[in-house]
Amino acid sequence: ISMAITRLSDNCLLDVNEAWQVMTGFQKEEVLGHSILEFASWADPSERQKLLQQLKEHGQIQNFEFQIMHRSGEIRQLLMSADLIELAVEACMVSLALDITERKKTEEELHRSKERFHALVQNSADLIAVIDETGIIQYASPTSERILGYTTAESIGRNFIEWVHPEDIPLALESLISRSREAGTANQSIEVRGQHKDGTWRDIEVLGTNLLTDPVIKGIVLNMRDITGRKQSEKEIAQAEERFHKAFYSGPVGLAIT
Repeated sequence: ISMAITRLSDNCLLDVNEAWQVMTGFQKEEVLGHSILEFASWADPSERQKLLQQLKEHGQIQNFEFQIMHRSGEIRQLLMSADLIELAVEACMVSLALDITERKKTEEELHRSKERFHALVQNSADLIAVIDETGIIQYASPTSERILGYTTAESIGRNFIEWVHPEDIPLALESLISRSREAGTANQSIEVRGQHKDGTWRDIEVLGTNLLTDPVIKGIVLNMRDITGRKQSEKEIAQAEERFHKAFYSGPVGLAIT
């Protein structure tokens, strides 16, 4: 944490520590006895005036964020706390500042990643849900309303097992436990019956991806596809084949295919 003592009447630097020198790029012997404005150039000068005003009104300031220009020309993001003190009958400011440039970059990247994720799932035809390791839904895409009848708000906070047919719960739980123990995407999807809000059952194909350690997702992503129509078609085809088989082999008159 950098430290500096500044005389308020003329902004003269009275003392700085090594961290301040690293943060600004200037050496102690260069700056002592000179105005801080010669070395610590604020990206937005109005921010410094705001800080000084608050300091004069309250005698101290906590967690004030601002930007300065490093000697190299690089903009650095700082988090400062300061106190108003008196030295040799002079009003001075002792300030402690933490360089949070990298932290802010990380936060911005996480924010952009979240936006990319949301943009991706918002436009997906499948229901995308993010659950924690216990099965509680942390996020559900808008498609949840079309597939299962529940809005995103109605889905969040529920356990996904509530959607699953009782006979399929053992399979769903086994898959959840297995996926929570191993990072990455499951080798194959599972099929379960999910209950629509209107009480009907839908055939759902589910593929899980463990992203619990991902700083953006922090959960298991379930990609759920409504395959009710496909399953119904498969059932109708199987029934038609069965009828044909019975007609061909069990009819009173022999049939031949030429």
